[in-house]
Amino acid sequence: MKILVLEDHADLRAMLAGHLMERGFKVDAMATLEEARAALMTATYDLAVLDLWLPDGHGRELLGKSSTSSARAIPKIVMTGRDSLEERLACLNGGADDYLAKPFHLQELDARLNAILRRPRAPRSYLVCGALSYDPQSWEAYVHGRALDLTRREVRLLELLLRAAGRCVTFASLERQIYHHNEVPGRNALEAIVSRLRARLRGADAGVQIETVRGVGYQLSEGTD
Repeated sequence: MKILVLEDHADLRAMLAGHLMERGFKVDAMATLEEARAALMTATYDLAVLDLWLPDGHGRELLGKSSTSSARAIPKIVMTGRDSLEERLACLNGGADDYLAKPFHLQELDARLNAILRRPRAPRSYLVCGALSYDPQSWEAYVHGRALDLTRREVRLLELLLRAAGRCVTFASLERQIYHHNEVPGRNALEAIVSRLRARLRGADAGVQIETVRGVGYQLSEGTD
C-alpha cells in the first residue's frame, strides 16, 4: 500500500516516512502543496497524512469538493499543531477522515491509520465511452482492457472530456483545469495535447473521437474520424 505524507517540517517528515516504511508501506513524502498536487496527478495512493499549515497554502485545499478527483478519492488523516474545535470541525466537515493534534505518538497514528484502512472501500466507478474506460481514482485509461500510455496532461484532458461526453468543453475551461495557475499556455499548447490524445485513441481503436467545435472548444463522442 502507498501513502502520501505532506509535512513541511523536515525532521518530522523524515520520521513519519521512516516509521511508515518500517511498517511496510511505500511512502512519498512532500513538503509543499505544489509537490503534493503534482504527486496526486501522477501516482495512486491508498491514504494521505496531511499537515495543514504549509509554506504555500493550507492543507485543507486537498480536502473536499475543491480538490482534484485523485485527492478526493483517498482517505486523509489531517495533523496540525492548532488544535482548536473550529479547526477540527472545519477539517472533518470539509473532507478529512480523521484528525491528529501535534504532538502525537506514532502508535496513535498507527491506530488511526489501521482504523481507516479497515473500512470498506467504495467500488470504483469508471467513465465509459465507446471501447474506452477510465478510472478516475487511479488515473488509468483502458481500451479493450489494455492500459493506454498517456501523459499527465493527456489524462487530465481525457477525464474532462469524458465527464462531459457529448457536450462541448470550452478552450478556457480546459486550459484552466489542465494547467497550473502560474502557467500561461497558448492555444497551440492545448491543440498539441489534443492532437496527441487523438492519435493515441485512434491507434488503440477506442471507438471515440474528439471533435473541434470551431471557436468554442472540444467535444468527445462515440464514433471514429
